[in-house]
Order: sequence, then structure tokens, then C-alpha cells
Amino acid sequence: MFDSVVNLRPLERDDLELVALWRRSSDASLAFLSPDPITVSGQGSWYEAYLKDKTDMMFVLCDADGHGVGTIALVDIDYRNQKAEFGRLLVADSVNRGKGFATAASLQLLEFARSQLHLSKIYLYVIGSNARAVKLYEKLGFHIEGCFDRDVFAQGGWLDVLRMSIFLDSSWERRSR
Repeated sequence: MFDSVVNLRPLERDDLELVALWRRSSDASLAFLSPDPITVSGQGSWYEAYLKDKTDMMFVLCDADGHGVGTIALVDIDYRNQKAEFGRLLVADSVNRGKGFATAASLQLLEFARSQLHLSKIYLYVIGSNARAVKLYEKLGFHIEGCFDRDVFAQGGWLDVLRMSIFLDSSWERRSR
């Protein structure tokens, strides 16, 4: 359904400067749980460790013309227990938001997790006041498992963090088509 909107490709070293720029934007930094500033050199160090880590897969969202518009990832992939954390979802430029990139990329990533990695559960953490993200995740079929009250200090105060999850079983497969 969304295949023509966005394609996913693995993160490459040449993407690091752009990803660092995206992550430093003020609105993007509000969505991430880590308040640490992102630098190109920091991204380089992270990338070296990432290449060795077989439990982390990061992708760049590309528009129909092949231009990078954001990122998405599976983190802490646990093959034994067939689960992983969904994360690093970012549509970088506000001009590209609302065009279906996040939904399409998420559906592709969830299908990849189910069909290629044989995972059965995907979970995520999201700032509870990030209504736009919570709405997207609920639209995808995630449900709230719990709330970590006053879990992170950001945006000048303590914020709740929700844990949401989805099971990639036959009911999800039918719904995602």
C-alpha cells in the first residue's frame, strides 16, 4: 500500500553527517529520550560500534527520488526471545511530515522484522506527551503496556514514558495488508 511512498535502505557511513544534522534539530531532539547533543564525530564512533553489533539495524527512509528523509531502526534484537525494540523513527524535515513516510517505513520495518528476522514482538518507548507519535503507533497496532511515571527529565521538566508493543502474529499480518 505504501511501497511507492518510501523505501528503506541500510544506514551507510556517508549518511552520518546528515543524520547528525537531522538529530540536532530542535523538534527532533524533543522526540528522543536521550538529551545528549549529537556530533558528527560522535556519530562516527557510534557507527564503528554499530557495525560490530548484530542486534541493531538502522535504516534510512528514502523518498521516491532516493533522497534520504529520515531514519528508523530495530534495536536490541533478541533472536532467542523473538523480540526487538522499535526506535530512532525520525522524519527529519517538517516539509516531509504528514506525507505518510513514517507510516510506510514503520509498516515495512515491522514486515521485515516478522518475515525476515522471524520476530514475534516489537516494543518501543515514547514520551507520553508526544501525542503525534502515540497516535501513529496506535494506528500501526501498538498497544500501551505500561507507563514509567516521571521517567526522563527533558523540555524543562519530568516526563512520563510509555512502553508500547505489538505482536507480529497472523492477525497483524492480515491487518497490515
